[in-house]
Amino acid sequence: MNDKQVPRKLSRRDFLRIGIGAGGALTLLASAGLVKAEQIKEIMNEIIGKAEPIPGPATSPPIVQSPIMRLAATDGHFLLPGRDPLYGFGFVQADLAASVNEVVGEHKGKVQWPAPIIGVDEDEDVYITLTNLGLVVRPDLDDSHTIHWHGFRNPTSTYDGVPEVSIAVPAGRDFDYFYRPHDAGTYMYHC
Repeated sequence: MNDKQVPRKLSRRDFLRIGIGAGGALTLLASAGLVKAEQIKEIMNEIIGKAEPIPGPATSPPIVQSPIMRLAATDGHFLLPGRDPLYGFGFVQADLAASVNEVVGEHKGKVQWPAPIIGVDEDEDVYITLTNLGLVVRPDLDDSHTIHWHGFRNPTSTYDGVPEVSIAVPAGRDFDYFYRPHDAGTYMYHC
């Protein structure tokens, strides 16, 4: 049997515990006059210098400022800071003029997290074409997709996005949603 231990990866929580503990200990030592300020700086720089950068997206999600847009629903892997890639379902902004096959070829399996931010004005007519690209990682699931809103007052269930009471889009198909937001606010949407 191999007695060699694989070193455990330092989690963000462990890093914070070590940093807070070291900072607290140095503060106590400094207040007691046992360590000078220059020594504290050197020790903290050494600790911080050993920290690994946290992987993650370098940019923020795109903001769609148009009342006419296309979102493609798909699955895929995405990064969150400080951990391995995660598998999830979500949206990506797609070209309105492209055919369904072109959108599938360009975006299938390339989920974006967070999804595009939609910025529109109050009482503006908003048209969103949802294209269901199907799933790459789970091709056995042929679920239809919707755009489901939280906190957004929708006068009809047709466009609310609850699959059982509204129109759900089968894989490889498009559906055009229409909204007219009356209230300013920040709302969440998902598949």
